Amino acid sequence: MLVNKRISALLICLAFCVSLCACGRSDDINNTQTTEQTTQLYQESTTEETKPSETTEKPAETTTKATVKNETTKAVVLTTKANAITKVEEIPKTTVTYKYGTKITTIENSSSYDYSTFNVTTQQIKPEAVSVCSKRTNEMNAVLANTNSYRAEVGAQPLSLDDDLCVAATIRAIEMAWSNVFSHTRPDGRECFSIFEDMNISYSAVGENIAKGYFTADSVSEGWKGSSGHYKNMINTKFNKLGVGCYELSGNYYWVQLFKD
Repeated sequence: MLVNKRISALLICLAFCVSLCACGRSDDINNTQTTEQTTQLYQESTTEETKPSETTEKPAETTTKATVKNETTKAVVLTTKANAITKVEEIPKTTVTYKYGTKITTIENSSSYDYSTFNVTTQQIKPEAVSVCSKRTNEMNAVLANTNSYRAEVGAQPLSLDDDLCVAATIRAIEMAWSNVFSHTRPDGRECFSIFEDMNISYSAVGENIAKGYFTADSVSEGWKGSSGHYKNMINTKFNKLGVGCYELSGNYYWVQLFKD
């Protein structure tokens, strides 16, 4: 009986030792590397990882610390011989892009703009302007109809919508939006009518109306009619062709009318 008790105690002791050894095998940490990408005209990748900290003097209290950082997630993993603790801290993703030289910084779903770097030519904007014109035909025709209605009230002949003028007007709307320069002076310092030269459009008499913040063709037409200088352009009998531009950026609408003989 005494022998059996000693054998049982020895087996329990061995089982306890095996259990401790099994728990001790969780020391290894698989560190995964992540990359941080920032889009800027080009892509740049960086990876940062700290080396595991040195072990303490007591093997039983061995602690390993690994830190992996990128722009979206920072994970801190603490592992001891007996347990593992993981803490994850979320960091908002940030991307940087450029359009027409303007810097766009996006954090999650919110974007901010640095217009100081705006730098673009008429020909570089033209492809987008042509595309926008094809999608804004309803707005263009509505502004044309309203303008001709005002002209009819004073006995002036109706204007016809001109495709080249519409592209030129849309270029003006786009450059105002992306430069944040709402003016008859263009972002490069030239007067607004230089767009005719850039587009090789000849003229004897020209005019320009601009507006910002109106959401519909009817509201912007009424706004122009209520302003004496803009209204004079709309009913000027020297003009017989009209170009209309409408461009939206971050909820802001930019409108342009270009008139010519």
